[in-house]
Amino acid sequence: MDKITDFAALRAAQSACLRPGLVTNCVLPAQALRELCESGRLFAERTDGGLFLLARGATDRFYFYTTDPKTAPRLALPEGTVCEYPFAGAPALPEDWFAAPGFCRVLTRERRTRPAGDAPAGLPPCEEISAQAALDILNACFPRDTSCIPSLPELELAAAEGRLLGAEQAAVLHAKPDRGAMELRHLAVLPDARGRGLASALVRDFCARFGAQTCRVWVARDNAAARRIYEQNGFLPDGRMAQVWRIERKH
Repeated sequence: MDKITDFAALRAAQSACLRPGLVTNCVLPAQALRELCESGRLFAERTDGGLFLLARGATDRFYFYTTDPKTAPRLALPEGTVCEYPFAGAPALPEDWFAAPGFCRVLTRERRTRPAGDAPAGLPPCEEISAQAALDILNACFPRDTSCIPSLPELELAAAEGRLLGAEQAAVLHAKPDRGAMELRHLAVLPDARGRGLASALVRDFCARFGAQTCRVWVARDNAAARRIYEQNGFLPDGRMAQVWRIERKH
């Protein structure tokens, strides 16, 4: 793959892929793509089957614009590369498409939505938590490569805007505005504090604060405990799914 530093050339390559039947997983805004180009961390390969991007970083991430879902890409990608593929209904890309460059499926997430409505009242507020304490909890509970753990500045902004909730300095909920809704991005409880209802309390407080608007959350399909908490608070499947793929490290 070739390093891309010319943002205009990247935009032209993206535009060349815009046609009926296009399948893409790239939800990065233009500014994020521009920053990747300017920092020399974006690599691309253009083939008859589409445009393929590799964003280098602490975790390498793979993005695609494929115009031929039946033709699997033949690419040499680094070990540890992660690819997230969102879709609605049935996936347009078969598992063989991802297996060709060496990906293995790590997990499947489903999106759940709570419609805008009356927010529950009379709930005791959760405590404030520092951005650093929240980051420590997230790092202790989630793998960094597949969880999109936010940076410390992102958490500091969330804390300033009331989107970072804590419980007993052992649990944290991080939320972020997304396309006219409030998205619950992370919910984590340290292992020694589980089973005490902290996650449920955080979700109830989140709904009390933001339930007047549409709220969303992505949850792993095999996480029955989390799904139950969200169902109890009005979050129902909305038909959106996402598969997370990774090229495993051999050493």
